[in-house]
Amino acid sequence: MNDEEKDALARRLIAKIVADEHERAGDGPSFFQHVIKHADGELGITYSWSDSLSSIYWPLEDVRQIIAECERTLAEGEIPLVNEKRKSFHARMADSLFAGASNDLAVESLAGESVYVLLIGMRKKLADGLDEAVRDAHFRARAVLGKVVARTLEKTLEILDRPFDFKADFREEVERDVKAVADTRRENLRALLNSPAILTVAPRGPMPTFSNTALRLAAKKLHSEGRACDPDNLSDVIGCEESAIRKRLENEDLTLEDLLAE
Repeated sequence: MNDEEKDALARRLIAKIVADEHERAGDGPSFFQHVIKHADGELGITYSWSDSLSSIYWPLEDVRQIIAECERTLAEGEIPLVNEKRKSFHARMADSLFAGASNDLAVESLAGESVYVLLIGMRKKLADGLDEAVRDAHFRARAVLGKVVARTLEKTLEILDRPFDFKADFREEVERDVKAVADTRRENLRALLNSPAILTVAPRGPMPTFSNTALRLAAKKLHSEGRACDPDNLSDVIGCEESAIRKRLENEDLTLEDLLAE
């Protein structure tokens, strides 16, 4: 796809999303406050999230870059996959179901999904950025106050001939704020990628160190001895905690019947 074709596709995708959102919203609230058109036909979108603040976004150049990235991803990218036994491998995008379609149609499909997320989600991103800027301002104000208090205490003790070094300690607050941002980012990404065909939650806790082969051998030993194949007996044979057996079965999506069947 040459530059002119990328430009035409970018304009078409933006126009379609704007038209679809206008149809969806009707007379109700819309993700877009206003849509304006430049003399060359480029569309600009006004986002507003308060009575005092709004922003105009001209997405054409960004959408062109998204299209170019979709081309590269389709041609060269790999996607991490995992099967029902939690065995991981990578698949080339070029070998996916898009391989049967024309390259331009595949790029348009991928880019359409990406541009929709960009334009519809921009208002929330801008609002989140504003909230973060306000939090940073509050942090800075409290830090300045903390610095003043620390220096005042130092000077007071110096007068009393009891010199002592004071520093305002914001370490816990910084880590708490960073964690809150990371947690919000994690939840937003999980919501964005939500699908029965996509895994977004990491296994809970470290994987037990024994292998699945050890589990299967232990299960066969129990079976040959006429003992029940349950986590308690498996833990005795392998020599580990019962909770570790349960965690491995859960993380690997294995059942006790699977162990005996293989």
